[in-house]
Amino acid sequence: MVIRDSDYNLLWEPAPSLDFERDKKKTYMLDPLYTQNGRFDRKIDMSRNPTMYPFKSDKFFIEFYFNPRSAPPHIQDRVGFSGEGMTDKNYLNTTEREGTRILFARLEISQDQMLRRGDGPFFVATPGYKEIETKLDEDVIIRKSLRID
Repeated sequence: MVIRDSDYNLLWEPAPSLDFERDKKKTYMLDPLYTQNGRFDRKIDMSRNPTMYPFKSDKFFIEFYFNPRSAPPHIQDRVGFSGEGMTDKNYLNTTEREGTRILFARLEISQDQMLRRGDGPFFVATPGYKEIETKLDEDVIIRKSLRID
């Protein structure tokens, strides 16, 4: 998973000189996701380091990339070494890597969504998103308790 400024251009070619200084006005975060019990649940507090993650841009991309060839063997048993068992009408990509089926999604979000400012919504309605209908007219606050009900 990658979170980056929409105008961030990562140079993959060797640079003429090696420089470990990063642009302090740009946000770029790369983190591997893993699944446990059929889902992934990872919380990253990027607000703790404003020098590393300044969030100065107006738009950001969140990119998810899954290549079955770099997956653990028990996942390859399910989807195939080259992704033969993967199907998805929205995010399956067969042209990025020849002979391999990968999943790739790029979601665009605003600075207000990233920083959870304003009235929201704080999510991206992707293809296939279904609004959950509720009978509640107002927000419900569930207080934490030590009692077991």
